[in-house]
Amino acid sequence: MSGSSKKAVLTAFAANTGIAITKTAGAVVTGSGTLFAEALHSFADCTNQILLLIGMSQANRKPDERHPMGYGKVGYFYSMCVAFLLFFIAGLASIQHGYEVFKHPEPVKYLGVSIAILIVSVFLEGYALYGALKSVKEENAEWSLRQWFKETRNSELLIVVAEDTGALIGLAIALIALSATAITGNPIFDAIGTMMVGFLLIIVAINVMIEVKAMITGESIGVEKEDEIIEFLEKQPEVEKVINIITQQFGKDIMVALKVHMKKAGSDVDLVRNIDSVEERMQKEFNIKWSFFEPDIEK
Repeated sequence: MSGSSKKAVLTAFAANTGIAITKTAGAVVTGSGTLFAEALHSFADCTNQILLLIGMSQANRKPDERHPMGYGKVGYFYSMCVAFLLFFIAGLASIQHGYEVFKHPEPVKYLGVSIAILIVSVFLEGYALYGALKSVKEENAEWSLRQWFKETRNSELLIVVAEDTGALIGLAIALIALSATAITGNPIFDAIGTMMVGFLLIIVAINVMIEVKAMITGESIGVEKEDEIIEFLEKQPEVEKVINIITQQFGKDIMVALKVHMKKAGSDVDLVRNIDSVEERMQKEFNIKWSFFEPDIEK
C-alpha cells in the first residue's frame, strides 16, 4: 500500500505498544477488570499492526507464474486475520473476564491511577487516529469518513482507522465505568465496563470482516472511478464510445477490461496503434497496472 498507509500503521503500533504496557501495569496494580480488557485490546492491536505490516510486505512481491497478477490481495487475508483476532481474543476474552468479575466482584484499588492511565491512553490513541485520518484525507478528501469506510480498497488503513476509533470509544466506556466505581464504591460498574468494551470490539470486528470479505471476494474500483475512466476514454479522439468496463482491485493495483467502439482507422495496423496509444494514456492517467482492451461495435 501507499507510504501514508505504512506510516499510519507504524504510528498506531508505537502508540498501542506504549498503551498496552501502561494498561497492563495498571490492571495488575489496581485489579481493574476494565483496565484488563483495555490491555487485551491494546495487545491485540499491536499484534494486528504486525500482521498488517507482514501483509503489506508480502503484497509487494512481484508477479510470478502461479500469481500472474501479483500478490496484492495478500493484504486482505492478513486484514481478515486481524478482524478475527479482535473478535475472538480481545472481544470474547474481555466479555468472559467481565462476567467473572460480575459474578465474583472484588474491590478495585487505586482508582485514581486507573483513571490517569486511561486519560493518557486517550491522548495517545487520539494521536494515532489523527495520523490515520490524515492518510484517509490523502486517499480521498471529498468522501465522508462513513463513505470512505464503505468505498475504500485500502484494507490496512481501514483496519487502523476502525481499531483507533473503537479504542477511543472503548476508553470512554472504561472512564465512565471506573468513574462510576469510584463514586459509588461498587465494583459491578467496572465489570459492566469490561463487558461493554468486549461487545464494542466484537461490533468493530464484525464490521471490518464485512468490508474485508468484499475485498477478498473481488471488488471493483468503484462506480465513481469507473465513470472517470469512461469519461476520459470518450474524450480521446480515437474513441467513439466505451461499450463495457469491468474493473478489479488487487491491493494497490488495478485491473481494467474494456470493450470500446473505436473510430475508423486507415488500416488494421492503424487501429492497433490507436488502441495502444489510448491504452497507454489511460494507464498513465489512472495508474492502472493491467488493462485488457478489446475493440468492438455496439449491437
